[in-house]
This record gives sequence, structure tokens and C-alpha cells, in this order.
Amino acid sequence: MLPGRSPDGEHICPDCAGITTLLVCDRCGAEAERFRNGACARCVVREDLESMLKPNAPPDLRLKRLVGILADAGRPESIYTWMNKTAPKELLTQIGQRTVPLTHEGFDN
Repeated sequence: MLPGRSPDGEHICPDCAGITTLLVCDRCGAEAERFRNGACARCVVREDLESMLKPNAPPDLRLKRLVGILADAGRPESIYTWMNKTAPKELLTQIGQRTVPLTHEGFDN
């Protein structure tokens, strides 16, 4: 990650730019902007999805895959924004409560 700029306008590393803000995720160690409580957006999305979908209680590989796919998206900040809107949040919560089946019909309803 090259968040700094040289006097010539070139991208430079945090040390060379004199940036003292920590730019490493406390959870996964990735070089990324810290999004919430020292964690990057990807880790926050994963944590929030696991809280909503409860893929381990009882264990459900489909839900684990869904968490992984959404958390590994190219822009996890966009997933975070989407999943915190009313309708998606409701749907994800109901899926986690196992009241909505993981089927096309379940999603359509």
C-alpha cells in the first residue's frame, strides 16, 4: 500500500511519507485501512456476517461458503454497506435464524 505522495506526486510508502497512522489490520495482519476497532473492512464484514448467519450453530457449510464469498469480495466496504441496509440485514438475520431456507424460493419470499 502506497498511501503517501512525494513532492513530485509519486506514490510512496507510509514511512517515506511520514504517515504514522497504523495501516495494518489487528486481526488478519493485512495492510489495509482500519475500519472498526483496529480491524479492516474484510474482517469486520466476516465478523458481522458470522454474527448474523451463525454458520457454526449448527454447522452449515453453505453458510460458511456464503460468509467467505461475501467477505472476500473485491470491495468489502460495499458488502458492509449493502448488508446493513434494512432488507438485506433482515434477510441475513432470518437466514441465520434458519427461518428462511437457502433456496431460490426462500429468497423470493
